[in-house]
Amino acid sequence: MSPVLNQRDDEYGRDIIGRMRFSVEVVKAIRKVVSDNFIISFRMSGDPMTDVLGLDQEDMFEIAQRLDAINCIDLFNISGGTGAILGAQDKTIPPDSYPVRCFNHLAKKMRPHLSVPVLAAGRIVKPIHAEQSLTEGDCDLVAMTRAIIADPNMPVLSYEGKDKQIRPCIGTNQGCIGRTAAGLSLGCTVNPGVANDHLHDYAEMVYFQRVVVVGGGPAGMEAARVAAERGHEVILFEAEAKLGGQAAYGALQPDRGHFGLHMEWLISELHRLGVNVYCNVEATQDIFMKMHPDCIIVATGARTIVPREAAGIAVPSITDVEVLDANPTFFTDKDVFVYDPSGMRGCYTSNIVKKAGANHVELSTLGETVLDDVDNTNKPSMYKRLREYNILCTPNQRLIGTENGEIVLQDVWSNEFRYISEFDICVFAGYRTSRFEIADSLQTQIPVHTIGDCVAPRSMYEAIAEGVRIGNEIGSHKKVQTFS
Repeated sequence: MSPVLNQRDDEYGRDIIGRMRFSVEVVKAIRKVVSDNFIISFRMSGDPMTDVLGLDQEDMFEIAQRLDAINCIDLFNISGGTGAILGAQDKTIPPDSYPVRCFNHLAKKMRPHLSVPVLAAGRIVKPIHAEQSLTEGDCDLVAMTRAIIADPNMPVLSYEGKDKQIRPCIGTNQGCIGRTAAGLSLGCTVNPGVANDHLHDYAEMVYFQRVVVVGGGPAGMEAARVAAERGHEVILFEAEAKLGGQAAYGALQPDRGHFGLHMEWLISELHRLGVNVYCNVEATQDIFMKMHPDCIIVATGARTIVPREAAGIAVPSITDVEVLDANPTFFTDKDVFVYDPSGMRGCYTSNIVKKAGANHVELSTLGETVLDDVDNTNKPSMYKRLREYNILCTPNQRLIGTENGEIVLQDVWSNEFRYISEFDICVFAGYRTSRFEIADSLQTQIPVHTIGDCVAPRSMYEAIAEGVRIGNEIGSHKKVQTFS
């Protein structure tokens, strides 16, 4: 339908009628061969939000009206953006950086002028968002695809007045659209049962267990939740003053408040299920054994570090987590160098540092781009923010070490060396090492299970999946297989 993409000069081109002809013929052909009870829904963008296609919001409004006039469509499904260019790709499945109900205004504009129901899609995450969309007249129906992926029981729980028990979608897109874009099966960061049926249906509890969990991050809390849900007695120890692990720090990032929703849900579920939680406790074997456990789950996570290659830097060097803890004035008028071997954490860190008042920020990475490990629905907003904050991006740089207090980088293509000395602060993002000390120190005959980042630093996706797996395995007849 785009006058830019459609350059045909026959009956399938030239004007709006010609450019719509193929769509009209397809819809009419479908209607001809299906029953009257078969619902035909037409998904379309209410606004491509780019000039590249030569179509704006008014053009899409006209297209919807013309399609409605053929009397073959039962429902219009309205979203925003376009997959035609990377710069608008993120809007097709808007990640957590977008506000809730972000495209409702497009559905609301079309609704009075169409003869059939209108469905709104785009960051309708909670039942309250759906209720607001309907009562305020934005639409007739709502799409909550990712929310239903995160918790297929959401409609039933909401109907029963149990909204606090609904597992929330955190909108990162890494487990769902990010996996499918990489050629993997559909998954969900917060609901591993989507990718693995064995983690969806909980095993019957055959042997009652008193379970001690060490570590209150995503893996530990998930293990505690599932074990308690199945009927075990669970006691959880956390060394910090609050639960959440590194995920709690992730929620402190600008525009990533939704990242903490899963942690809040887990804390609420642990309370509902009667899990005994002890924070500010440096757990030792003596403490564990006083609880007379039948098994111990070690989920002590990982710590962020400055890599050994950076030892000897003359200027202050800190980790990305320490950036979140730092007083913002620490960066005021400073030149800051950020290095991340993969990119995503470094991107957020660079933006935080610049927003805190840094003078100049450079983001360097080993990857071909500074966002190699980020899916296409997250890249546009992140690239735009890097540009907005004038972050200098230097990919293809290998961290070699230090020399005379200077960081030494090597370009992966030219092999040329660069010596970094012009910065006031160096930040290293994404470097982590497992906290395995407790697991290695345990000397006991009872079963000890290690899960999450204390096995190997990975993502929240793996941590949650391993927590669910071990929580489902304890006290059952057989182990649960995992796959990704």
